[in-house]
Amino acid sequence: MITLFVLLITIQDYICNALEKGNLEIMKWLFKNGCPLTKDTFYVAVIYGDLEIMIWLKENGCPWDEDIFVRGIQEGNLDNIKWLFKNGCPYDEEVFETSVSFGNLDIIKWLFENGFPYEEDIFNTAVQSIRPWRVVKMLKNVKWFFENGFPYEEDIFETLMSRL
Repeated sequence: MITLFVLLITIQDYICNALEKGNLEIMKWLFKNGCPLTKDTFYVAVIYGDLEIMIWLKENGCPWDEDIFVRGIQEGNLDNIKWLFKNGCPYDEEVFETSVSFGNLDIIKWLFENGFPYEEDIFNTAVQSIRPWRVVKMLKNVKWFFENGFPYEEDIFETLMSRL
């Protein structure tokens, strides 16, 4: 039993190493030699952002779920997010809010243009997401929400000033 546990850790280390290095040939070899493709494999692939490996994982039946799409949002690679969406990766109704919290305006715009659902108070979420170390980035997002007519509460600008 202990040997099996050590073996599994070693296999997972090899998978993570191959994904980190973007080494598709090692991934193919691991798979050919019985290494299972799990949701965690896909999750790590999204973290490292190698689209070629993500495509290979999908073609070889690697499972995915909503967490994969959310991780893509968090990593901020719009091309990978577009690919996940185009290829049917599931997502939940909070994906827009997640993108606002992480602050990548290009992703926010793309989600909006593609009809992803969002809450009525998404403008407030943008303001609440402002942190001192990313003020400029987040203010651009707030400006975009304002310019695009998203509804906001009357005291939103007081809240905004308190976040700066």
